[in-house]
Amino acid sequence: MALRRVVDATLAAKVVLIEVVDWRQLLTLIAASENFIINGTRRECGKLLMTDDEFLAQFESTTFPFEQWHHRQHIKAAYLYLRAHPFERAVEQMRTGIKAYNQQHQSKSKTQAGYHETMTQGWMRLVYLTLCEFGPAENSDAFVDQHTQLLSPRALFLFYSRERLMSGQAKEQFVQPDLGPFPRSKKDGEFFFAESADRRF
Repeated sequence: MALRRVVDATLAAKVVLIEVVDWRQLLTLIAASENFIINGTRRECGKLLMTDDEFLAQFESTTFPFEQWHHRQHIKAAYLYLRAHPFERAVEQMRTGIKAYNQQHQSKSKTQAGYHETMTQGWMRLVYLTLCEFGPAENSDAFVDQHTQLLSPRALFLFYSRERLMSGQAKEQFVQPDLGPFPRSKKDGEFFFAESADRRF
């Protein structure tokens, strides 16, 4: 249970040693502690029985049901854009899609939080890393089910203090983490891109 103690201490102190602790195991434990790990397949946690093409088309047309739009759906969209485009282009697609979706459904939102650039790019980096390390899955739902470490919305606090991540600057533009850098994959990741490009970030 040493890793569990690391998780508890990390969250309490807002400090994480990414180079020492396996980031994937760490995030999986956090997700499990928050009950985001779901046994079974496409019946829980806002999963809908639709193809990836149907899901992305509904997202981009802003017709995806707002009550079903949760963190899982953000990860699915990030995965699909990263499968189709180099990193920077995928971020552009994600940014455009979220802003349009938020604009269409803002009257239904309870938080009115709006688009957050650093959160979007942070999650894109974690999904990108996971793709590089483990490769693509049969579909976006299968990818998320295989990598439940991505299901904890609090995961970015492993890299950012709350003050930095929730700042106005971080909302408007991407800011680098202040607790520790994002992990980087030694694998190139070209095998899952539809086109080649500079993917450094």
